[in-house]
Amino acid sequence: MRKGALAAGLLAAVLTLAAAYVRVGAVAGELAGRWGTPVVVAHRAGAALGPENTLQALEASIAAGADMVEVDVRLTRDGVPVLLHDSTLRRTAGVERPVRELTLEELEKIDGSVPTLDSFLKAAKGRVPVMVEVKTGDREEELLRGVIRLIYANAMERDCVVACGRLDPLERCRALAPELERVYITRMVYPGLGRVASAQGYSLDFRRANGAAVVQARAEGRGLYVWTVNDREDLRRMAALGPDGIITDNPALARALLDGAG
Repeated sequence: MRKGALAAGLLAAVLTLAAAYVRVGAVAGELAGRWGTPVVVAHRAGAALGPENTLQALEASIAAGADMVEVDVRLTRDGVPVLLHDSTLRRTAGVERPVRELTLEELEKIDGSVPTLDSFLKAAKGRVPVMVEVKTGDREEELLRGVIRLIYANAMERDCVVACGRLDPLERCRALAPELERVYITRMVYPGLGRVASAQGYSLDFRRANGAAVVQARAEGRGLYVWTVNDREDLRRMAALGPDGIITDNPALARALLDGAG
């Protein structure tokens, strides 16, 4: 009897929460539209405009009017943070070698277009802010400390955002450098997330983005980015939704659409 009553109570609570979330979503379109134009964030430095995560893509994205660039960072065997999305070089260089097993010198011999984070920050400084995604799964603490050190060494603490798809590294970032902005990469923004996310913003899969997510982020005082938006109609739809930023491979197209020229 008690179990039945408890189950009924839990079900009622879940249904109430779901109904509240739906009600928030129903009014969110109007509220979200009041926040201005989203910033354009070049995904992997602008993967549609040049080889991903490279200085070439950075230059093209700056020329296209990107407001920010996003890059992925991993460690070489000798502890150098470099820009690479995948754990191996198979997709980008045709070589099945994990970056963690290569020294920087060995990596540069295989693919000379892979920049160090240090060189990338130096090229971006004073020109465009950088969102640095800390890739997880291997030597996370060393990588995070290396990223933080380079941000400060280049005096870019006001122009960099540290992003991650796991909460533990963001919590460590808050402990090591609390003044750095942190963004949690997620596939869903849901009620209660703000109580556990050690971040000032969310980066949300655009396929799960809706007005309720925008309103929740606003209510929590957090920024909201959506990723990765490349289709023209999807870009228009996300712009109308009203997030703080749109992450896209093609910042030139996003810039033109947001400026009314696309």
